[in-house]
Amino acid sequence: GAAPRATGPVNPRPPAPSGPTVQVQRGQVNPGARAPSQQGMQPVPSAPQRAPSQQGMQPVPQGYEPEPTGSGASAPPRRSIRPAMALGAGVLLTLVGFGVGMLLRGSGPAVTNLEPGETLYIQGVEVDPAKVSQLNAGDMLAITRDGKLTKLGRAAGPRMDARSLISWTGNGATPPGRLALDSQPRDCSVRLGGKGGDHTPFNGPIESGVAIDLEVACPNSPLWKKRLVAAPNQIIDLVVNPTAG
Repeated sequence: GAAPRATGPVNPRPPAPSGPTVQVQRGQVNPGARAPSQQGMQPVPSAPQRAPSQQGMQPVPQGYEPEPTGSGASAPPRRSIRPAMALGAGVLLTLVGFGVGMLLRGSGPAVTNLEPGETLYIQGVEVDPAKVSQLNAGDMLAITRDGKLTKLGRAAGPRMDARSLISWTGNGATPPGRLALDSQPRDCSVRLGGKGGDHTPFNGPIESGVAIDLEVACPNSPLWKKRLVAAPNQIIDLVVNPTAG
């Protein structure tokens, strides 16, 4: 026959644990939602990619500075400084050598090409041409022959060619020059053109265009003697120190 059916009470299914109820709707999935295990994690940065032009390049040695290229390059490369410095040093040495050559060439008497029998006067006082190594611009130069003025002019620089002076004839009456004479010590006797009786300081006219002898005698000092020549209206300003010569 048929199996007997249980007639006793059947144990019901145990109840679900208490807690919040999660309802899941089928067919609706949020594509932007992350899996629970990925929430709160930072994105991992990708490894930097080298520029294609740098792949396979050798390491740059320390202290090397590449030369600027392109339209933005404004300063010359550093390695071109040394040739420029060498060129500048060469030019400087050339200029120094030229200056030394000019000095050597400029040595000797300041007034050149004096003819035999000519006597040189600077600022109205007779001088030895061999002892005059330099002139001052504006110095009055005069040349006499046989005691008469033959050439006259002013120095334009430290050296002068006697042939560039103006010839002097002195025809007719000419204005006199003037002598302003002093001495150290003072009160020395003066003899001018063979005439005495005056003492320093002395200031008076002298004949122009001819050589005149001047003598100054101070106590306990050697006699000072020079020849003077004055151009018309020239003032010869002279301070004599017989002790110094």
